[in-house]
Amino acid sequence: SGQPFAMAFLDMYMPGLDGEATLSRLWHVSPELQVMLCTGAADTALARLLERFGHTDQLIILKKPFELLEILQLANAMTAKWQHFIESQGHLANLEQAVFERTEDARKALAKVQWELDERRKSEAQLRRSEELLRLITDNAADLIAVVDAAGNRLYNSPSYQRVLGYTPAELGRTNSLAQVHPDDHPHI
Repeated sequence: SGQPFAMAFLDMYMPGLDGEATLSRLWHVSPELQVMLCTGAADTALARLLERFGHTDQLIILKKPFELLEILQLANAMTAKWQHFIESQGHLANLEQAVFERTEDARKALAKVQWELDERRKSEAQLRRSEELLRLITDNAADLIAVVDAAGNRLYNSPSYQRVLGYTPAELGRTNSLAQVHPDDHPHI
């Protein structure tokens, strides 16, 4: 059915097959497979087997003779353990996908913020250039140029005020710009 096996029950010495070689092939194809290996072999053969495959919780070695009820309980426990392992792998894969997606979202957000910062830096540089150009124009213009608020308070005066009218910047700072406008023209301001 294309579904993986949860558990294998092997005998160390099967007719025409070597249990150790079969176990090796099974774990090569399905590394998560749980295995019960039955044997009547001597302890030295078991020691060699453990040396080759290591101490793993996927392998239970049963020495003959054994009780059928114990085998069924072990098989059920090993199958349940395998099922939990497969489920945890699925959860892990889901977590890894969620981490990947969130990392990708964060990377995109960071790229957007970086782009916005770059655009802001460009805009600020353009603004500085425009302000410098405006300052050069107003500082060198022969016309009297002033920036005032609605109450007539001076926010900026071009240097031409001093050149044309003789007012110093300090004197201009103490005067209201409306004072320099003829009273008949006040209603038009």
